Amino acid sequence: SHTFLRSGVREGGTLVAQAGAKASVIGRVDLWFDEAGVVVRSEARHVDLYDEPGPDSRNERVDALSAALTERAAGRMNDVVGVLGAPLGVTRRELVNGSAGNFITDVMRERTGAEIAIHNRGGIRTSLAAGAVTRRDLFMMLPFSNHLETLTLDGTVVPELFRRSIESQRRGGLEFSGVTLEVELTGGKPRLVRVVLEGGGELAPDAEVRLTTNSFLGAGGDGWEILAAAASREVDFVVLRDMLEAAFAGGARTPDEGSRYRVLR
Repeated sequence: SHTFLRSGVREGGTLVAQAGAKASVIGRVDLWFDEAGVVVRSEARHVDLYDEPGPDSRNERVDALSAALTERAAGRMNDVVGVLGAPLGVTRRELVNGSAGNFITDVMRERTGAEIAIHNRGGIRTSLAAGAVTRRDLFMMLPFSNHLETLTLDGTVVPELFRRSIESQRRGGLEFSGVTLEVELTGGKPRLVRVVLEGGGELAPDAEVRLTTNSFLGAGGDGWEILAAAASREVDFVVLRDMLEAAFAGGARTPDEGSRYRVLR
């Protein structure tokens, strides 16, 4: 749950410890035993990793190894891997696409040939400016090592998927490619009316649709059990940021900045 339990929490005789998120701290638990090997005392605390360690915590050999690793990683991470003809923007607003989400899901479809692609907004962590793109930029935007999964869904599941995204706005909703979502506002709240395929046709209930997503959503992450229940799936173990790097191999890319929602009046 990424909770910072600074000194732990006791539930009965159990000490529960958790060290937050993003490697900002190390969780340390100290245990004291009696001569019979029974724990007589326990304490939890966090050791902050963002501050420089004091002299008594440093080790010259470890410092030298860390410096060499940092230098080696920086050289690779700072390599320019592509060029953007327009910025990649992230949005958290209802019924508004982010150009980053458009770009990522478009490339997902290019790779798999699926009719539809989706990506959770919460998994896109930063915007990128137009111009040169480094490997570090892609890592900052897509820090999670998710790969691709292409699911075969029937024509009733796909509208339900987008309905939940729009009408419940769970975790900020979905970015998507391959469809336009027609939406009505009722009392200021969005309601999905229709899912229109890229060619202009409407999804038939008895149709089979290939939908590409990331492995986090494919496993039911963020409460998307509807995806985890898919009986048929193709797995491509390419990490999404590596997928984007490969997409730049053909030259500069300009993301689609257009809306993929149509709000009916």
